[in-house]
Amino acid sequence: MGARSEPSDERLLLELHDLFDDLDPVPVSLAEDAKFAIAVAGLEAELAQIVDADLLAVRDRTLPGAAVTLTSSAVSVLIAPSPLPDGTVRLDGWATRPGAEIGAYADPDPLLLQTLDPAAHTTADEFGRFVLEGLRPGRHVFLVRVAEPRHTLLSAPIPLGLERDGDAARP
Repeated sequence: MGARSEPSDERLLLELHDLFDDLDPVPVSLAEDAKFAIAVAGLEAELAQIVDADLLAVRDRTLPGAAVTLTSSAVSVLIAPSPLPDGTVRLDGWATRPGAEIGAYADPDPLLLQTLDPAAHTTADEFGRFVLEGLRPGRHVFLVRVAEPRHTLLSAPIPLGLERDGDAARP
């Protein structure tokens, strides 16, 4: 049977806990990062590498966001966001694989991604061009599927739209 701890032992353990909590706290994003890693594995997807991004949030309504390039071993996708007068965002895009299916998911829980409907979805034309419209400002995950050879690309969350001081629409 285990020995009873003395009150001074409990106090010492609490102080030790507080010390480690101060010196080496659990990263704030750890739970979300773990969920995302599980989602990538569950979708049998390759995590997209963000090659070029001056990342997308802009402060002036008249300026479009910077283009972002997502790449993997089988497909690359360039997306260029433009703010629209109604407060939504339009994405003009190009995929290296014609016929690629592109879905944008608004700040999803990564573990639920397979069960969610995308905020916008389209298929790239024969030249790889596509447009996604009506996206709300905020973080979006992009899921790109290619049929031959079967391949899925998944992006990390990317902020889209306008970041205005004091605005609730801040990504």
